[in-house]
Amino acid sequence: MEKDDVVEIKERLTKIEVLLSEKVAALEGRVAKLESNQAWLVRTLIGSVVLGLVALLGL
Repeated sequence: MEKDDVVEIKERLTKIEVLLSEKVAALEGRVAKLESNQAWLVRTLIGSVVLGLVALLGL
């Protein structure tokens, strides 16, 4: 391999790394949002169950 080929390969790898880091950052944001939504869903379900039990017991 010539020196130019090695330089070109390094440049391509750098571009790929940048693209991957951008994608990872976007995915981390999406995962955080999903985790937040899941927490609220669990809280809502637990509240519904508690409210149903209170209604059944007539408190």
